[in-house]
Amino acid sequence: MNCSFFSGDGDFRALVEAVQRLGGRVTVVSSLQTTPAMASEELRRQADAFLELATLRNSIQR
Repeated sequence: MNCSFFSGDGDFRALVEAVQRLGGRVTVVSSLQTTPAMASEELRRQADAFLELATLRNSIQR
């Protein structure tokens, strides 16, 4: 099972941990390039992978 979260809210850390306990791998998609950063450090550390939203710009913009 693979999950992706498009959020940086640290409140989701417990959910990410629960998904991982069930064998899932979690990618968090958010941004560190804003002030303040939209991705909490706790959530980034808990996730299996972190993807900077800005790196997707060319793929998702109109």
